[in-house]
Amino acid sequence: MEMEETRKPRWPVLVSLIFAMQAGAALSHGKPSSLEDDPCTRQAGGVMVHFNVYLPQHAVTANYCTEIPVAGEGVFVTDLASDELRYRPVAMRIVKGDDPNSIEQTIAYMPPGPHLDGVIASSANLEQGLYSAVITVEDSQPPVKFIYRLRVQMVDYVRYVVLTILLLLFSFLGYKLVRSQRFAALLAKFRR
Repeated sequence: MEMEETRKPRWPVLVSLIFAMQAGAALSHGKPSSLEDDPCTRQAGGVMVHFNVYLPQHAVTANYCTEIPVAGEGVFVTDLASDELRYRPVAMRIVKGDDPNSIEQTIAYMPPGPHLDGVIASSANLEQGLYSAVITVEDSQPPVKFIYRLRVQMVDYVRYVVLTILLLLFSFLGYKLVRSQRFAALLAKFRR
């Protein structure tokens, strides 16, 4: 008795991988089309700021917002996207830990003052863990605060869980499609 070898289609796996890669691209920072679309931009009280962290020892031209891939010397740059902020007292504080109000844990501080070039910059050594970047417009009542939660050298498990769920979902749907009678009938028509 001769065993007949059956080939299973591989396209459901390929389709699942393509969808998983697209989901990963949608979750990353990417290149936004405008400053307003950039996840590093924040607006409040009619003003807008843009925050980035540079790691010159790691990647000279790369910039990061809240997910910082490695520990090391970080250069913190706030662009005052609203021109009026250049003449107002704006401060920037980098705080170790998840409490942005913890003055004792401050690792970098630029005091309030006008920044005519539209840029506030400072640097500090970053270790693995959580940090907060707090940009404060001091002359507003109450003061306008922009808070960025920074994760240094930490794995973002949410991204991997979402990708895994999407991959499993599309694999299951592909399996159900391949096993369905309608799909088998449709394939039989094309094979003739």
